[in-house]
Formats: sequence, C-alpha cells, structure tokens
Amino acid sequence: MGGFGRGSDGALWHIWQASPNGAWGQWQSPGAVLTSNPAVARAADGRLLAFVRGNNGALFQIQQLKETRGWSALRLHGGFLSNNPSVGRLTDGRLAVVVQVTNDVAYITTQVALNQGWGGWKILAGARATSGALVKRLGTLMEEPEPVPGEDLMPEPVENEIVTDLAE
Repeated sequence: MGGFGRGSDGALWHIWQASPNGAWGQWQSPGAVLTSNPAVARAADGRLLAFVRGNNGALFQIQQLKETRGWSALRLHGGFLSNNPSVGRLTDGRLAVVVQVTNDVAYITTQVALNQGWGGWKILAGARATSGALVKRLGTLMEEPEPVPGEDLMPEPVENEIVTDLAE
C-alpha cells in the first residue's frame, strides 16, 4: 500500500508500506514541483501511476518501475490544465485520464492497451464539469469516447513557460 501527496514545498511525495500490516517506509520525493493534487491509479500489472499538473500548467506522469519498484522520470503529456487531473479505469481495464483545460473543456486520454502507452487527447463533447466528476463516469464507459471532429488537440502551455524542475 502507498500514499501520495503534495508537500508544503510544492513537491510530489510518496510513502509506502513494505507488506500488509507492516511498517511504513520514509516519505520520498522524486523532486517534481506541482500545482495540483496528484491523481493516482494502479495499472493492470500492479504498478502505481501518478498524474500531476506541473508549474507550467501541463500534465505530467510518473510511474513505478516494475523491475526495481523505483520511479520513472516524469513524462510530459502536455496541455494547459485549469484544475486537478483525474484518473479512472475503463471497463476493459485500461486507465483513462480526464483533465479540464483553461477554457473549461474536458479532455480524455486512454491507454492504447493494458499497461501500454497513451493515445491522443480527445474532447469529451458537451462536458464542462470538473474532471473529478467526469472521471466517475469512466467506469460506465465500455470504450473510449469518439473524438469531436476537428477538435482533438489539447491546447499546449505557452512556449516561453519552460519547466526546468520537471526536466526528464
């Protein structure tokens, strides 16, 4: 079991329990500065994946490494988020991330297959609720939603907003 949080220093922090009912380890941080609460899910193979909004507004992912149980480098997913990301599971077991960008439009990206990479961003048509409310609907989706024609690209952060503390 493990837990994630955003520290008073603005960094992502993680703590874990080595075995059921066992002692807890020490809090550790991969050093990422974030501006949202983390959204965490367990992949089908048991690894934890955490999604956060970086200080440039973009979505980043960090995940457990299966071999060492250590952590990957941060992976940039892009976008310009206006609130916390949310992650949930589709009925086929793939993970899906829902975000809301600064124009209040909700976007979704899903794993292309179990424990695999991510597809492109798609607008959730007509959705203007918070991403947290939208992710609750994911369990009812048999498949990922169809994209809105001609509107499948999420806005990117402003080019001069470079995040040096989140470099891979």
